[in-house]
Amino acid sequence: MPQVELLKIFLASPSDVSRERDYVEEVVEEINRTTALSKGVRLEVVRSEKNAYPSFGQGGQAALNSQIGNMEEYELFVGIMWNRLGTPTPRAESGTVEEYERAVAAFEKDGKPDIWFYFREAGANLNEEKLEQRGKVLAFKKKVQGRALTHDYEKPSDFRERFRQGLSLWLENTKANSLSTVEKKSSTPNSPSTKATVQSVTTSGNWILLNNNYYLAKSLETQSDGTISVQITTNDLEEQANLKDLKHDQFPHYSQISYAYQEEASITEVKDVILTSTGGKNLFCIALSPIKQSQENLFQDITVGSNNGKYYSADEIAEMRVKILLLNDDSLLSNQEDYLRVDSLINCSAGGKLIEPINFAELWKKRKRQKEKFLRIARLTAVYELKMSGIVEHILELKLGPIKNHLMTVEFRGTRRSRYKNKETKVIEVKGNCSLRD
Repeated sequence: MPQVELLKIFLASPSDVSRERDYVEEVVEEINRTTALSKGVRLEVVRSEKNAYPSFGQGGQAALNSQIGNMEEYELFVGIMWNRLGTPTPRAESGTVEEYERAVAAFEKDGKPDIWFYFREAGANLNEEKLEQRGKVLAFKKKVQGRALTHDYEKPSDFRERFRQGLSLWLENTKANSLSTVEKKSSTPNSPSTKATVQSVTTSGNWILLNNNYYLAKSLETQSDGTISVQITTNDLEEQANLKDLKHDQFPHYSQISYAYQEEASITEVKDVILTSTGGKNLFCIALSPIKQSQENLFQDITVGSNNGKYYSADEIAEMRVKILLLNDDSLLSNQEDYLRVDSLINCSAGGKLIEPINFAELWKKRKRQKEKFLRIARLTAVYELKMSGIVEHILELKLGPIKNHLMTVEFRGTRRSRYKNKETKVIEVKGNCSLRD
């Protein structure tokens, strides 16, 4: 039986972000269920309020610290704050702050855990006490930004999506780095590297889509005002020319470009492109401002078909559109009459964008010698089409590969935007094979 490596995640937060804390566990359970095992790992979340027991003779936070162990035992530290900093301890402004400082000390000593901090934007109508707490949160945030990776979000569901994206990418990179270390240790002058070939992907890695071209991003950060800051290093002359052409001062509307990264996609306006150099390579620093798209779901439940009528729900319409987009499959339409009557709904999105099969075959033809690069770029293309067509609001899972006999396995799970706030939408699931033949 293969060994499974345990990767521990420490979760620190005050009491006003309970929804987010539960979402962390949900996301970890989802990743353990879908992708972690295939990478030989299992993720475990430790929450001080759930994983500690009553103790006598120590201060509350000191007791927690002794029970949750050394921070060096954890691979990732996740902090979350909204309007409360938390309850002060003898050693820090709050228990959460103390846990963060312990994580920083461990990182500076041993290089782990990685440290992330999420900050929820403030709600309205804060009383005097909450305003004081909010001021402390903002002061702490400024302190954290100089030392750790921070993210802003508006509401708990946004946090869930951002955390899931980040954790998936982190796991991908963590295992890739681990594999690289093993290869270096095991390789000798007389024996080739035993590098494993990537057969399937569940993230797009650090690949980014800009103006229908693909680049490997050195870094990407979303600012509190929504501005996206991207850094790309390249010495490729064609890539350099394309990046320089992103900004059109004379014709601003030409600076509106397609953008996709991980599970996010939009039309963005290029605010700035700055070219510098680092380590003998050209470094492009690009500032993007997303242009808000209409999220209105125009597809209500309809009845189509022959004399008796065939009922297609909005979720079924969305599933048909996903199948057409990812698999070039319209088999859910039961007969030709259904097809003719519902075709206009399926093949046109809320924004008027035609739903057409993604030309994976063309991407494959250009990159078949670089299978991993193809899979990540193909996945990024699918994210862009799924999001920009308005088919889904959240992508829960999108796995491409393996590829066998010119057929690529595709597995997708996602949800569309609900028309009603109190009604959860059905999870749309699609599995099948997409042909990569011309």
